[in-house]
Amino acid sequence: MPVSRVSGVVRGGSSDMDCIICGSPLPDGPAQIHSIPYACKRWGFVRVSADASMVLPQLRTEAESAKVDAVSHFVRQLSDEAPGRAVYINFHDALRWFRDTELELEFPAAQARNLIVWLGTRRLKDQNPAAYHTASVGELASVIGARNDHGAVAYVVNHLVAEKLLELLPQNLRTANEV
Repeated sequence: MPVSRVSGVVRGGSSDMDCIICGSPLPDGPAQIHSIPYACKRWGFVRVSADASMVLPQLRTEAESAKVDAVSHFVRQLSDEAPGRAVYINFHDALRWFRDTELELEFPAAQARNLIVWLGTRRLKDQNPAAYHTASVGELASVIGARNDHGAVAYVVNHLVAEKLLELLPQNLRTANEV
C-alpha cells in the first residue's frame, strides 16, 4: 500500500507574477512590494528585504544552478519548520547563503526521506491520505534537496515507486510535463 501519491507539473507564468528570488510563478499574485511576505512554491513562505531583492537576481545568475537549488532547499526547510511564519531574507543572509561552500544538495537517500516526510505532513482539503498530491518539479526539488531538473526529481520519485512507497497518477491522466 503506497504511503502517498504524487504528480509533478511544470507551470509557466508571467513575469509580473514571478518570485523575486527564483522567478517561479506565484500562486498568490505578484511579489513586487518589498518586505511583504508571500508564498513561493520553491522557496516557501518568505519575506525579502528591499536590499536583498536587488542582489538576489545577480546572485542567482552568477551562481551555478546546483548552488541556487541548494539555497532554495535550505530556505524551504526553514519555511517548512515554521508554517505560517515567513523566512526573512536580508542582504547579508542572501550573500552568506550563496557563498557558503558547505550548503549543498542532499544525497538520493536523504532526498527520498525528505519526500516521504513532506508528503506525510501535507494536508489536502479533503483530508484523504490516499489523494494525489500535485507539485511542480521546482517545488519538489526544493522540498527534497535535488536539482531543479525533471530527471533528478523523477529519479527519486521512480525509486520510491519501485519500492512501492509512492503511486503515480496514471499515465493517461498526466500531461507531458509531469514526473
